[in-house]
Amino acid sequence: MGEVGTKESGSGALRVVISSAFVIAMGAVSANTMGYLVPDLMDDLGISRAAAGLITGLFFGATGAGAFTAGWLVERLGVRRALVTASLTVTVMATSSSFIGEYWILLFYGLFCGFAYSMATIGTNVAVASVVTERRRGVAMTTKTSFAPFFSGSSAILVGLFIDDVGWRNVLIVIAVLSVFVSLQTSINIPKRASTQAAKSGKREPSAPAPKVVWVYGGSVFLSSGGGSAFFLWIVPYLKQQLELSSRATGFVAGGMTMSSALGMITIATVSDRLGVARRFHVIITLTVTCGVAALVLAANDLLPTWVLFVFLAAGVLTVATNSGLMHVAIVELAPGSVARATGITLTGYYLGSFVAPYAFGFMADNLGYPAAWLASGVALLVACVMLVWIQTSVVRRQTVG
Repeated sequence: MGEVGTKESGSGALRVVISSAFVIAMGAVSANTMGYLVPDLMDDLGISRAAAGLITGLFFGATGAGAFTAGWLVERLGVRRALVTASLTVTVMATSSSFIGEYWILLFYGLFCGFAYSMATIGTNVAVASVVTERRRGVAMTTKTSFAPFFSGSSAILVGLFIDDVGWRNVLIVIAVLSVFVSLQTSINIPKRASTQAAKSGKREPSAPAPKVVWVYGGSVFLSSGGGSAFFLWIVPYLKQQLELSSRATGFVAGGMTMSSALGMITIATVSDRLGVARRFHVIITLTVTCGVAALVLAANDLLPTWVLFVFLAAGVLTVATNSGLMHVAIVELAPGSVARATGITLTGYYLGSFVAPYAFGFMADNLGYPAAWLASGVALLVACVMLVWIQTSVVRRQTVG
């Protein structure tokens, strides 16, 4: 198999995409499972929702704050070594957290695993963008990302089934072992070196956008990430504490919604590829609006029957998951000549939003209730949509027309 960045066969590119998908999936599981464990961490460690949310907040905060450094490390270490290092970091921190079993080590777990996830995200973006041309990039990037909700959904189901019997510390041991297997498959399937520029399709690429565009996009991603992350990180506590479902029922509902979103992600990404670059932003905007409306509906929790809340929870999970995949495509298309740098800027916004959101959502739920927390999420998502509309009308349309 040739180097990434050279012309790859279809099977070679597929191996890179699938291998990258496993890396991202395991990183997502290491974060989202901490959200699924919130009720048990609260009971076992005697902490509040806000304190429990701080663990995942630190995870994503470290991912965002470390994005520039992670991008630099990916370029210096090479994609394969960076991704192996990221997976082994999760193994070390999950094992340490399980054996120590105290709140303070979980905060370090969030910090170190979060930075590792930043390396994983940037490294896999570089690898996939180097072997997949623009025409198929939406499906490739979303396939890479779709493993995250699928495996996170599996985690939700398994946690719901076994948490009352095995406890949260043994769940972390399982994460540690799985991360070892991910590092092994990465060392086999990902080439040593990768180009930091996107693969060419043979057509003229749009010129690199002004820096303002990338920063505006990063700002919109900050708000959409902050508003949408609750659909993954707080779905289990919401179902268990607000809607009063059992652990097993919560696991099946949350897991089923999350796993189903993986199929929806790929379907929507396929449609967006066929629509082309300009209309792909229309898809992103529509998803963001839908997610914002879903959050606002959940804010009316006490006025609606449970089945309606389930429908809008599922819609929120689907739109958040799909947008996370298309976000990476948008990065490549806004800055095709500097994928690693553009990814670093965007991920700073994405994960800083995810840093603020878990603690803020938990704090509001502690003091004002879940409806107020969902209301804040919905407002953030709708403001993000306004920024995306500006990018669509002022930049993307001009690039594609020009």
